[in-house]
Amino acid sequence: MKQAMMQKPTTSKNIWNPDEDEENQALVDTERMQQYQIQEELEFEQVIFEREQRIRQIESDMLDVNKVFLDLAAMVREQGDVIGTIEENITSAAYNVEGGTEQLIKARNYQKAYRKKLCCLVLILVVVAVVIAIIVAVSLNGS
Repeated sequence: MKQAMMQKPTTSKNIWNPDEDEENQALVDTERMQQYQIQEELEFEQVIFEREQRIRQIESDMLDVNKVFLDLAAMVREQGDVIGTIEENITSAAYNVEGGTEQLIKARNYQKAYRKKLCCLVLILVVVAVVIAIIVAVSLNGS
């Protein structure tokens, strides 16, 4: 009997129970699924957070681009005024050049007429001087 006492008594824990293993496996599977779902939710929240950050960055970039376009429009408007003034000055200068050309033509014609008159006057004076010289010469020879 000593041998019988030395042997461990069999308990229900040492007995293999297939139903208990299936329950444990189901619990482990459920736990793994819950952890997987939690991990997926965390990853999804991380993706959403990153997406929100990118959207905010895009919005900020769009506001910056809008400001640049507004500044550019203001510069174009200012340059448009300057270009308009330059265009007016060029048009005015073109009219002034045309008027100056006409006045130079008139001045040239007046100079030609003045020279003709001066030549005629000099010619008349020479003729008068020659006539007087002839008269004086004839009077001096006849006396």
